[in-house]
Amino acid sequence: MNWTIYLDSVRSYLEDDDWRTTLPSLAVPMTVLIGNDSIMHPAESQRMIRDLVPHARIVDIPDCGHAIPFEAPRVFRRELARFLACQRLLLFI
Repeated sequence: MNWTIYLDSVRSYLEDDDWRTTLPSLAVPMTVLIGNDSIMHPAESQRMIRDLVPHARIVDIPDCGHAIPFEAPRVFRRELARFLACQRLLLFI
C-alpha cells in the first residue's frame, strides 16, 4: 500500500468535510478514544473535540496508533463497556 497516497486522501477528506461545524451541535453522549501515536489523525487534532464538544469524554491512549481495538484491545473493551454502561443508566433515569 502506498501510504503517502492514502494519507493524502485522508487529509483531503478532512479538509473538505469540516466536521468542526457539526460537532458542537451533537447533543448525544460521546466518548472519544485518542491513539496518541496515530499518523492518520494526530492526537492534537482529535483533542480539538474537547473544545468543540465539552460534554465529550476524551480518553488518551499512550503508545497506540489509529487501530485502537487491535493495538489496545483491553483499553478499548474497558472504555466501550464503560460507555455502554453509562448509556444504560441514562435510559432508566
